[in-house]
Amino acid sequence: MPGGSGITEQINQYLEGQGLTPTEKLVETVLTLVENQPDLPMDQASFLAGNKMEKTPEMAKILQKISANEFQLHHNLQGLKETLADSLLKADGEVKSDLLKPLILTEELDRFSRQLDPILPKTQLPLKEPILEYIKQVFAGNRPAQLESGEHEAAFATPFAAPSGTHLAGSNAVSQPVKELAESILSHAQNSSDDINIENIEGKPHAAESDMDAGNEKNPQSRVHEKIMDFPEKAASLPADKKALPQQTAKLLKEIVKTLENIHTKLSGKTWTEPENIKTALEKFFDRAAVIVENGEVQETILSEKTKALKEIMEFSQKVMRMSQQTRDTALPAYQEIDRAFEFFSRVTVYDSLLHIPIKMNGEDTSGELYVMKRKNRRKKLDSGNFTLFLSLQTSNLGLIESFLNAANNYVTISFRVEEEELAKLIKDRHRDLYDSLLKKGYKLAEMKCSLLEQDQTNVLDAAVKTPEFLGLKSKVDLKI
Repeated sequence: MPGGSGITEQINQYLEGQGLTPTEKLVETVLTLVENQPDLPMDQASFLAGNKMEKTPEMAKILQKISANEFQLHHNLQGLKETLADSLLKADGEVKSDLLKPLILTEELDRFSRQLDPILPKTQLPLKEPILEYIKQVFAGNRPAQLESGEHEAAFATPFAAPSGTHLAGSNAVSQPVKELAESILSHAQNSSDDINIENIEGKPHAAESDMDAGNEKNPQSRVHEKIMDFPEKAASLPADKKALPQQTAKLLKEIVKTLENIHTKLSGKTWTEPENIKTALEKFFDRAAVIVENGEVQETILSEKTKALKEIMEFSQKVMRMSQQTRDTALPAYQEIDRAFEFFSRVTVYDSLLHIPIKMNGEDTSGELYVMKRKNRRKKLDSGNFTLFLSLQTSNLGLIESFLNAANNYVTISFRVEEEELAKLIKDRHRDLYDSLLKKGYKLAEMKCSLLEQDQTNVLDAAVKTPEFLGLKSKVDLKI
């Protein structure tokens, strides 16, 4: 296929939209790919070549679905969730309990993690991961040797039973062994973060904010995890008050004890394996991977946590799929498509991170998907006052809504594209509401435009190219949603 000046210019535009330099070799790779696959659009060929995926047909298939706005992760997750629920309802009691136990632990530890945020100062947030890990180990029955000694064993048996003569849940006085278990968990968690200079973390991006901000450096939480793995060999038994945090220790211990009580109570009861509770547990487990929007308010979203939640869903699905061939056959198509999408996202090299995350709006799953694309040759962390994003949201009542947003020194320009004239008028009439909402977040609305969708739907490949057209500027897209 001859590379005429017009075609070369088009390829250059697509490659530059990805933040790549259109070298002669890279342009030639795109031309060869299109020549070998005449049906492959130029933007997809440019993306595949730019990310060194031109020789992987499976990745090309996923890209084709994404660029055609046909890849809907939440549909796959919904089908997977229904298959898993059906299989768990049919499972034997012991198998069912073994599979559901991690979901109960996850739910309670998520709650506990949220409780820790206001208690721990920023410089001590690395303590969170070892505390969570030790609690998980205790209930998983593979607790470190230091937590198996002395009276800690008297606190709970396996599965956990309250100490003789005590009533753990709902009691005003917690048994001494449970207190000691909580103190030991906190003490050893503090010891696990010994090698981390916590004070030096101040002012740096928190490890949980985004994996893509860590670069090639191992983030603090990873180092904590390594310390946990070395725990039995390297952590000597410590007195409970060693290195205690003067102001936070009492609150921390109270939350640890409360979490131990909650998990014990749930696992000791019989209702958590009942049909409705199984469905509820699965719903909560899967919701952890979604961006939650309620009444116009978006819950705080940490992208690395959403990615981790999706990986945990995949790992859990594998375990359930091993139960029977029927379960495997039913769940496999959705599972494989999600798995291939994960592989695709991990192989993208032109950006630090590319994700696809479902959105749950007012309890309903939507077709809105989240992409985060930060160029590696730019600053490590997105400047909250200067960025450009693209938002595409498919809603059940309002249809497709596309938004281009640019922030420059906290002044925001927004351009909407919608399918109906009535919606365009509604958006324009809500100008003041948008202005006030942005002001609460520290931004000022400089300009707002709204037009009808008269061209093809924007996709993740051409959003960067269309940005100048709809915003009237030349800034590249930092975020694609």
